Amino acid sequence: MSNWTVAIGSAVIGSALLAAFVANWQKSRQYRKETVAAATKSALRRLEMYYRVRRRTGEKADDVFLRDLFHEVQEDNDYYIALLDIMSPWLGESYRQFIRSLQAELKPFMSSALKDDRLGPLGAMGDEPKPQVNELIKQFTKDSRRFFNPLMRPFMRLGYSISNLKKEKRYGA
Repeated sequence: MSNWTVAIGSAVIGSALLAAFVANWQKSRQYRKETVAAATKSALRRLEMYYRVRRRTGEKADDVFLRDLFHEVQEDNDYYIALLDIMSPWLGESYRQFIRSLQAELKPFMSSALKDDRLGPLGAMGDEPKPQVNELIKQFTKDSRRFFNPLMRPFMRLGYSISNLKKEKRYGA
């Protein structure tokens, strides 16, 4: 074999390996984007639950359906907390805080809606205050963008590690 044959063969093999690496990188990046988007959708289902409670009819079957839906939303949120923790501990913690903040924002609205005897369509809400979650959404999407930024990711990881130095988190109490 001549040197040209070896050089051409090496170039072809190198190009094929590079193409496979790039395709795999793009595929895994797309998977991570879809996972973060699905996690955000799952978290925002909590907001929708307020409106569902507000629109309920007051029938027993409706209450049972809502109860089951609350369980489903909680299971989805827990699933994405675990999945994001595996992908990136600091992004998982950010998602956990996003969920907690949503719960805190929605708690008074949900309590009021559960006690409210004015059931039915949302048009009946009139000028009632509505949950304000836009800033929470912006913060989580900002953290998500940092996860996809290769320059920011190490800084976020370092900040998370430093904040956890003093905390000893184990399975026990």
